[in-house]
Amino acid sequence: MQLTMHETSGRVTSVSLTCDPAGGTHRHRDTACATLTAVDGDFARITPHRQKCTMIYSPVDVTALGSWRGTQVTYRTTYPNKCAADSQSNGVFAL
Repeated sequence: MQLTMHETSGRVTSVSLTCDPAGGTHRHRDTACATLTAVDGDFARITPHRQKCTMIYSPVDVTALGSWRGTQVTYRTTYPNKCAADSQSNGVFAL
């Protein structure tokens, strides 16, 4: 799966993530795979983790493209900032 984050500054971060076994270039691939396994690859079902984030609005657009256990996955959303992306995705978008 390819995970990408576009920041308002123009910076783009893109990583790969594979699970079973965990691999790819994601810095926290074990955590990201555990999160996705718990929701069977359904990003909409991810339970956020509690984390204090600033209220600074600096939106990031995130995308996940690939497959989860043979099913195509396309997920796109916008978070108010990078901290919120990490918190709301329970580490999947901690890029």
